[in-house]
Amino acid sequence: MSILQSDLYGKQLAQAVLNTSINGVVACEAIRNAKGKITDLEIVLINDAFTRILGLSESDVIGKSYLSIFPSSRNNGMFDLNCRVIDTGVSQTLEYFYKDKNLEGWYQVSVSKFGENGILTTFIDVSDQRRNFIQLEQQKNLLDNILEHSANGISVTEIIRNEAGEVIDGKTILANDAAVRFVGIPREIYMSKTATEIEPNIVKSEYFQLCVKTLETGEPQFVRYFVEYSKRWIEITVSKLDANNIITIFTDVTKAQETELQQTQLIEELRRSNESLEDFSYAASHDLKEPIRKIQVFTTLLTERMQDHPNESERRLLERISNAAERMQRLVDDLLEYSHVSFNKRETETINLNDKVSMILVDLEMVVKDKNATVEVHSLPVINGYKRQIQQLFQNLISNALKYSKPGIASHIEISSKEVKGSESGMSVGPSDQEKLFYMIEVKDNGIGFNPASAEKIFGMFQRLHGNSEYSGTGIGLAIARKVVENHHGYIKAESEEGKGATFRLLLPK
Repeated sequence: MSILQSDLYGKQLAQAVLNTSINGVVACEAIRNAKGKITDLEIVLINDAFTRILGLSESDVIGKSYLSIFPSSRNNGMFDLNCRVIDTGVSQTLEYFYKDKNLEGWYQVSVSKFGENGILTTFIDVSDQRRNFIQLEQQKNLLDNILEHSANGISVTEIIRNEAGEVIDGKTILANDAAVRFVGIPREIYMSKTATEIEPNIVKSEYFQLCVKTLETGEPQFVRYFVEYSKRWIEITVSKLDANNIITIFTDVTKAQETELQQTQLIEELRRSNESLEDFSYAASHDLKEPIRKIQVFTTLLTERMQDHPNESERRLLERISNAAERMQRLVDDLLEYSHVSFNKRETETINLNDKVSMILVDLEMVVKDKNATVEVHSLPVINGYKRQIQQLFQNLISNALKYSKPGIASHIEISSKEVKGSESGMSVGPSDQEKLFYMIEVKDNGIGFNPASAEKIFGMFQRLHGNSEYSGTGIGLAIARKVVENHHGYIKAESEEGKGATFRLLLPK
């Protein structure tokens, strides 16, 4: 092989090697002015990767000015870097963002001196890697911000197992400031020691067992825990990160826990207070019954003894004493009944209102006859409730209708029922009852009625719209009715006009 052939073969081999590279390669010779200063570079060699990356053919580039192909390099520092490498012989490697008409992106660039007056540059597009790196950096910064500013404590614990693979300990490998604050342990201790070194008995704790369960099942676990170090109640959520790491989210619920404890204590105190009040009510009412009974007995004895000594003034006094004692007796009985409704709630029962109203009408048979009344009862539903209370409710409403009938006019009472939604009842129901189904039961009469302004007042304790001389009663009956309806999570409303009867509407849950 001749020297010429050998030289040609060597060039072909070198070009073939360059063309197999995935990096772009370009060789340039310096163009100098009369003073020897480099003013441009001439491109003398490129590889296939170069043409592929720039989208230019060999004829577009070879022999051309470097600055004409890469015009931005004059201003972005790349041309100056090439000149320094030629002048100093010191190679340079850098990651560079380049943008002009032929290139745009991040490139890994290496520049080395080539011959006496040239450079050899290799470059590869690393834009995807750079974007991924930036994205990872952004995600890391976001995570760092979340950890730093989160009101919740966040920690990652690495699980420690024995040779049998059993979980025996754990070590915190990441924790934000809130987590450190909630556990109440200095960060240097919290992050350097294992869980059992910090708390030797933690393996027996509910928290540790939940961590083990989460690792076994993969299901998050929740527990409320009192941390002795920080004196805080912490709600903890434990989630599995991988086979050997768990994430723990700490939420400070100290105030909520203290409030719950206070509420529990208040409820217990209220329960005891109600029991005491109930005991007192029964005791006081029963204690009152005996002296009232004695007043009634002695009044009767005095009346009998004075039959032979007629004295109109004295008889009127005895009659007033007897009437007062009788009213007191009714009042004590009604108070006992109200106390029973307020405190004695037992298990609910199935109640057929048709049967219940029929029984009440049998009990009131004499009053119905005296009032020459007719009671029209339509089909009524079967409900769940407190049987005795429901009897009191309807007995009070029917008795009330009979009591306030118009003088000289036969009383007519109508009792009916229908199903309605709370929102369609025409009554003021709570938000949670708007879509619930209720039985609306109406007790309607043709009695004397009352002023609409008193529609709410009549349900108050001891509220009477008429004096004792007109109508007897203690003013407790309708208060009992409201209490019974409330006990059954229902609603009651009265509507009337003076002289036009009254209608009592009940909503009882279906």
